[in-house]
Amino acid sequence: MEDLQERVEQLFGWSAPAAAWEESILPARMQTYRGEWLDRLMAESDLIWFGSGNERLSLAFRQDLELFRSPAGGGKGEKQTELDRLLPDRRGRYGLLEIADLAHLDSAATAEHLWQQAWEGNVTSDSFRTIRKGIVTGFSAQAVSESPAAQSRRSGFNRWKVSRPLEGHWERIDSEDGDGRDVIAREELVKDRARQLLRRFGVLFRDILSNELPLLQWREVFRTLRLMELSGEVLSGWFFKDINGLQFISHEAFRMLKDPLPVDAVYWISATDPASLCGIAPVPLRPELPPRIASTHLVYHGSRLVLVSKRLGKSLDIRVQADDPHLHEYFALFKDILGREFQPLSKISVEEINGEPALGSAYAGSLKAFGFKQARTGLEMWREY
Repeated sequence: MEDLQERVEQLFGWSAPAAAWEESILPARMQTYRGEWLDRLMAESDLIWFGSGNERLSLAFRQDLELFRSPAGGGKGEKQTELDRLLPDRRGRYGLLEIADLAHLDSAATAEHLWQQAWEGNVTSDSFRTIRKGIVTGFSAQAVSESPAAQSRRSGFNRWKVSRPLEGHWERIDSEDGDGRDVIAREELVKDRARQLLRRFGVLFRDILSNELPLLQWREVFRTLRLMELSGEVLSGWFFKDINGLQFISHEAFRMLKDPLPVDAVYWISATDPASLCGIAPVPLRPELPPRIASTHLVYHGSRLVLVSKRLGKSLDIRVQADDPHLHEYFALFKDILGREFQPLSKISVEEINGEPALGSAYAGSLKAFGFKQARTGLEMWREY
């Protein structure tokens, strides 16, 4: 639990596809990750999820939402009226069926409206199980079937129930009105945003913030980072070569860089992970890195990129020799993907290695020794139970 708390704190305010949190982001950061730990954190603390785009979400403490969300505008528009109809009590928590009754809607329409409000950052639920159910059902509710095929009342009800986000209770997230803050208070707010970014990355420069929420991007925090430099809270300089423009670094990260890095560590990340430079790398690194696609994974040995898995393993780019003694450690990525708790793959099919058919590749023997089996189109490894 303590490890998960530390990982989640680094990721506060990071916007990612809903499924990525438990498929690639948290499992990549922990040797073992269990969804029940995140459920416990949400139940025992002020941690919540909030929408940050279509089927995208972020995590944060409720009292810190002002760091990541723009202040509310004036007036009461159509969207606000819709929110009042669904959740009239600003402090209330409602189950899906209660909301449907209050809004005079059927459950399918209620679920649709709730997810729409959720992605706009207006509502949340008190459990991450709501998100898991939404991912499984594609964030849509199946209508009750009236066809003759649905003759069993019990089976029909089960299909109806599984497609609705009945887990947890829904509640509003009302934005704070930021117009009342004075200059000093607004500046302290931006400093807290910069501190969160330094907790996430250690070193900050323009490109590394290009995938952040609007309030956390370079143009919003640069001036404040300059002021933090003058006060001695951060350092500026040239810490990584080939990166254009100014770089800022926290004192903690600067101390880490002065010590030897763990050159023998083997780890993997998704190409869309916050730590990934895919799509934002400086010019000399761009040919080495693949596009920033969720189905692409990268395996590193220390600072060396040793394996790139594309299309969930269908195409591999292995950047070490076929007799490398560490290959079995690099292939551990596949067991992690097959063995993850949430939505594990049933199998991984390798069709191509370094641009050649997998069956004829010099790496085929190592993959077979790891657990892959020969198949019609390549090499396959199935999930074991």
